[in-house]
Amino acid sequence: MHMKFKGIIFFVAMVALCSCQKSPVQEFCGSYSFKTGGFLELSAKYYQADTVIQRSISSESGQMRVVADSGNNILMTMNVTGGSLIVMNGTVDGNNVTFGPVERKILVFKESGLDLVEDVKVKVSATGRRLGNSIILDFDYEGNFTLGGYPCTIISSNVKCAANRNE
Repeated sequence: MHMKFKGIIFFVAMVALCSCQKSPVQEFCGSYSFKTGGFLELSAKYYQADTVIQRSISSESGQMRVVADSGNNILMTMNVTGGSLIVMNGTVDGNNVTFGPVERKILVFKESGLDLVEDVKVKVSATGRRLGNSIILDFDYEGNFTLGGYPCTIISSNVKCAANRNE
């Protein structure tokens, strides 16, 4: 009987220890401070000729919240300081995350780098991974817009986001 009692205690302890482990979705959940920055590579039509140019986008920072949705799905809200709220649905696979496309407005620098062009509407999606208490995201931008009077198409984007969990 004494051995049976120890077996039950051991079993209960193992169940309690295993139930304390967080799921991959729960590992992403929490509040973060974030900062983004990068540039877009554009195909611009200058005077009837196609030209490839790079333009920086305005850096953004603020607070991000990640919450569990259902299954492997999460919901991310990014409250940009002095800007808008971005809401993206994502899917977690281990330490990796993918966020589906949403439409949003961004600020793109003109050639001089001093004047901002507002109301540039683009589609943005993201892929990333969790590293300890941080999430590193690569944003992918798509779209067409007019920059300085010239039609532009996004060819590629190099925009990163670093988010650190708030303690």
